[in-house]
Amino acid sequence: MRLPEEIVTPRLLLRRPRAGDGTMINQAVHESFAELSPWMQWAREVPTVEQSEAFARDAAVRYNNGSSAELLILHRDTGRLIGATGMPRIDWKLPGFEIGYWCRTGETGKGYVSESTWWLAKALFELGAKRVEIRMDDLNRRSWRVAERLGFTLQSLLKKDLIANDGSLRDTRIYVAFALDQLTRPRT
Repeated sequence: MRLPEEIVTPRLLLRRPRAGDGTMINQAVHESFAELSPWMQWAREVPTVEQSEAFARDAAVRYNNGSSAELLILHRDTGRLIGATGMPRIDWKLPGFEIGYWCRTGETGKGYVSESTWWLAKALFELGAKRVEIRMDDLNRRSWRVAERLGFTLQSLLKKDLIANDGSLRDTRIYVAFALDQLTRPRT
């Protein structure tokens, strides 16, 4: 099974980060940091351009060794970075995948995260996935609404299993799908 390096959707291009993407990634993270830091463990401090470039290069290594797979969400017509998605956790034995995502400030509410998530789930099920899940902080209602809108089923609520960036203990929602026909393709 080989993870997708690129997925084309009606409005988006999902592709692996590559060398030279650091500036573009850094701009989007800077613009969105206030909205990302409450939810994303990696958003504890604003990264430098060099750190964002290192992320892009390291993402290629993680993709190649199969430990995780990050994908940038780019607008197909403009090339603008909308956000990112990918598989932060992969279980090759099952095979099962966790999908994660974030959206750039100013691009939220346009259905880009729903679109990218459905198409990524489709690609994973076509590759033979038996389980696709999405995890998020229970307080992150926008994120869990994406999962629910697409038809993922709330499987569990892990109590006080996450230390948020502000130091508080949080609960984690886990949504799951076992087949593509369980999911609803978003309108674009």
